[in-house]
Amino acid sequence: MTTALQLLRGSADGLVFNKTDQAYQNLIAGDKDVIFVTAPSEDELAAAQKAGVTLDVIPVVNDAMVFLVNTANPVSNLTSQQVKDIYSGKITNWSQVGGSDQPIIAYQRPVNSGSQTLFLQMVMGDTAPMQAPQSNYLGDMGELIDHVAAYDNADQSVGYSFFYYAQEMHVSDSVKLVSVDGVAPSPQTIADGSYPYITSYFAVMRSDEPAGSQAKQLVDWCLGSEGQQTFSAASYVPLDPSNVVPSVSGYGYEGSSEENTTQSSGTGGPVGTVPAWTNVADPCEHTACWAIDKQGNISNIKFPGHAALATSVAAWLSDITSGTLKFNPGTEIMSSTYRDLLTLQVYDESSSANSHWASFRVADGHQMALSDFFYDGVNYIDFINRSLLNEGANQNLDLCDGVADGDCNGDRVGPFTGLPSDTTSFAFNQKTLVFFFPAGNPFVMSEDNGSFDVSLNLPVDLSPYGITWQVSQTQVGARSVQHVVSNYASVNPHDAMINQTIDNWVAKQKGNGAVLVNVSLDGTTAEKSRVFVLVESGTPSDKDYSALLFDWNTCKEVN
Repeated sequence: MTTALQLLRGSADGLVFNKTDQAYQNLIAGDKDVIFVTAPSEDELAAAQKAGVTLDVIPVVNDAMVFLVNTANPVSNLTSQQVKDIYSGKITNWSQVGGSDQPIIAYQRPVNSGSQTLFLQMVMGDTAPMQAPQSNYLGDMGELIDHVAAYDNADQSVGYSFFYYAQEMHVSDSVKLVSVDGVAPSPQTIADGSYPYITSYFAVMRSDEPAGSQAKQLVDWCLGSEGQQTFSAASYVPLDPSNVVPSVSGYGYEGSSEENTTQSSGTGGPVGTVPAWTNVADPCEHTACWAIDKQGNISNIKFPGHAALATSVAAWLSDITSGTLKFNPGTEIMSSTYRDLLTLQVYDESSSANSHWASFRVADGHQMALSDFFYDGVNYIDFINRSLLNEGANQNLDLCDGVADGDCNGDRVGPFTGLPSDTTSFAFNQKTLVFFFPAGNPFVMSEDNGSFDVSLNLPVDLSPYGITWQVSQTQVGARSVQHVVSNYASVNPHDAMINQTIDNWVAKQKGNGAVLVNVSLDGTTAEKSRVFVLVESGTPSDKDYSALLFDWNTCKEVN
C-alpha cells in the first residue's frame, strides 16, 4: 500500500496499521476511507448494519490459510477432516494422525481476528471448535508461530496462519507448513486452486464512498495489471495467473545482499574478554570538548588528555557534515560514557534524519563499528537479522501485530530481508543496540509514518557488552515471575543461581502480584562497578510493594 499511495499521490500520509477488528471499526465509524483486510466476520457485518453502513468487499490478492507444526513433528500431511477433528476435539493425540504418542496442543486466535474468522468459515464450517484453555488463544499470528516454534511443548503444537505471513513476514526455521489432502501450500497451488483453503485479501469501502475518490482510485490501481504485478513481485498471489511475476528479493537497502545480511565475523576480542565494569570518566563532563554556536557551526574540538579521541571525533563530525562542520541552528551534541566507551549524539530537533550517534573507545579513540560489539568470529549480522524484527526473540519490539490494539507504535511494511553487516544506522545504549529505520524504509513504519527505532539486547555469550538477552516468565506458587536469560545460543549456568535467588525471595513475600526483574550496571566508581539485579513485586506506589537488590556475581543482597 505504501508503494501504491506514493505512486498515486506522492505520499503515504494517512496510512496506518491496525488489527483486523480495529480496522473495520475505523471504517464503519468513517475514520478511514478504505481498509485492506481479511473478510469481515459476522460481528463486524452486524456492527456495520447497526451503524447503517453497507460495506463493499472487493478481492485484491489471493492468499491461503495454512497449518503449521514444529519441524521436530514427523507429521507432514493432514486431511481436511483430520484438521476439523483436531480442532473439534475428536482427535487429541498425534499418534491418531501418524505421529508420535503425544497429546496435541491446538492453538487458536481470538474471536474477530482475521485468521480466526477465516478458520471458522473455511475450515470448520458447521463444525463447532472445541473450547480450548485461554492460554491456547494467542493474541497475534506472530505469537502463534513463535509458540509452535519454541514453546516448551512445541513439537506437540499445531496452529494456523496465512501463507504470506508465515512465509514472508514471520519466518521461523523451527516451523513447517503441512500439506492438506496431499497438497502443499505454495504460490503455484494457491494460483491454480489445488490447495483447499484459498482466500483473498480484500479492499473494503463504505458503499457511499464517492465515485472518483482517492480511495476508489487506489482500489482501481490495485485491481489493474500494474497493481497486481506489484503485489506479485512482493510475494502475494495475484487474482489472475497472467499477472504472476518473479518475486523481488528485497535486497539493496543500505547496499544489502544475500551474503552481507547473513555472513559476518565479530571483531570485539576473544570470547570472555570484557572491558572493565567501571564507567570511564566522561572527558566532557567538566570541560567543553567542542563549541557550537547558534548557527550550528562547530569549532574548538578538544578532549584534554585524549588526543586520539579528539582526532576521531573531529573526523566523524566532519564526515557527517560533508566537511562543513556545520549543523542546523539549534543542534545539540550530547555525551555519555558506559564502561570504556564515550557515546556522542548529535541531536537536531527539527529533523530526526539529521541526528547521528557514534561510540568511541576513550583510551585509543577507536570509533566502534557494529562488529566491535561482538566477540571475534561471532556471526553477528545473522543474530541481528534473525532477532531484530522477530517478536518471539526481541522483547523490546513493539509492533502492532505483536501487542494489543492501541498499545503499539508501528508495524511492518514488507518482508525484512535484513540489514547489511556494515550498517551504520545504529547506536549503542548501554546493554542494547538501537537500530534506526528512517521514514520510507521497506520494512517497518511508525504509526505516524515516520522513522522507527528498534532496540536489541546484547547477549552475554555473543557480546563483551552483554548483560542479559531476555527475561522469561515462570510461576512461583500463584505468582507470575520473571527469570533472567543471559545467553542467546546456549544456557548460562550462572542463570540458575540468579533465578534461584529470585525464587527464594518471592517465596517469602505476601500477595500474588507479578514479579518484575531488571538487570543493570552501576559503574560510577570502582567500588560500585557491579551488575545488579532489581526484583520488584508491585510498584513503589503500592502499599504491598517490596523489592530486592542483589549482586549479579555473588547473588548477595545489597543494601
